[in-house]
Amino acid sequence: MKKCQLKLLIVTFKGLEIKKSLQ
Repeated sequence: MKKCQLKLLIVTFKGLEIKKSLQ
């Protein structure tokens, strides 16, 4: 796995957590 892919995965995961906390 490339570093850029890992960063993208982390950003997506954080985004999902934010959406869950907002709902």
